[in-house]
Order: sequence, then structure tokens, then C-alpha cells
Amino acid sequence: MDAQVSQDSATWPSQFAEIDRYAEALLRADRVPGASIAIVHRDRLVHLRNFGVDQQERAITGSTSFVLGSMSKSITAVAVMQLVERGKVVLDAPVRTYLPGFRVASADSGATITVRQLLLHTSGLPHAVARGSRRTLADHVEALRTVAPLREPGSAHAYASPNYLVLGRIVEVVSGQPFGQYVEQNIFGPLGMR
Repeated sequence: MDAQVSQDSATWPSQFAEIDRYAEALLRADRVPGASIAIVHRDRLVHLRNFGVDQQERAITGSTSFVLGSMSKSITAVAVMQLVERGKVVLDAPVRTYLPGFRVASADSGATITVRQLLLHTSGLPHAVARGSRRTLADHVEALRTVAPLREPGSAHAYASPNYLVLGRIVEVVSGQPFGQYVEQNIFGPLGMR
């Protein structure tokens, strides 16, 4: 296997150039102002290419921070499923089992939304909602008190980021750790991701 990896690595520069051209075309087509591509092989960075500018019109560099956005949903789902596997979370349990203060504008919905419905985007929560003022997961969950679900929990799929803010808070409460610390110790650490 190592001989194959070494042999393949000789063709990497041309493959990286192809990836860069493809990325440039996508960024132009979608009018994305800036991006960065990093390719890691084992424990070493083998390619880094920066494109365009950030929101403040500064050139993107290898140290530019980006909002992870919805990429974090898969990380959150892994964290929740780890807790399910450990018997600490039950998918079909109401959210209030883990967050007793969880409320939405509809009392019935707030009492019946389950962990599984959050994971599957079938909670009925809308995509765009006001977020908490201090930007902690607890603040975001608290801000949902004034949000009316768009539909009955479990009745239909509708992508909604607030589902994953609630799930992140469940991870914090059940694990007794801040979300970032839980992810570092239980997902990134075991994967060797520094």
C-alpha cells in the first residue's frame, strides 16, 4: 500500500492543478468571493490553495478563518449518535427529556419534538429564526421559545438549522461538557485531527 501511495503522489501536482482549475470555475460560476482548499495526506499538508477575498475584502490566506456552517451538522449528528450508542440518549425521546426547559411557541409541539425529528429535520421548526443574543447553544435554544413551528412534528421534512442547535445543546447537557470540548475529545481526538 505504501509503495502505491508513493507512486500516486508523483502525479499529485497535476491532480492539484486540475482541482484548482475546477474550484476556480465553481467559485466564478457561483460568485463566491473567496475560498481555501487544503488537502492532507496522513499527517501532512500536501496542498494548500487560496482563492479571492474574505467578507472584509482581505485576501484569503492559509490562516483565514471560515464559518463552518452546515458542515458541522454531520459532526453534531456523530456526537448525538455516540451518546445514543452509549445509552445516554434515546432517539425517540422528547427533547424535554434532556432539556426540560425546551419550549417553542406551540406548547404541544415543544412537548413532543423528539431527538430523531431534530436529526431528520422533521421537527416542524422553521429554517430562519432569531438566534440567542450571547450566541451560546443555550441562548439559541432559549430563543426558540417565541418560534412557532411551521408544521406538526414528524409530519414532513423541512431543512432547518435550529434543529442542530438544539442537538448541540443536548450533547452539552448530556455529556456535561461544552460542545467544542466534547467534539475535540470524542470525535477529532480519536481521529487524530489536530
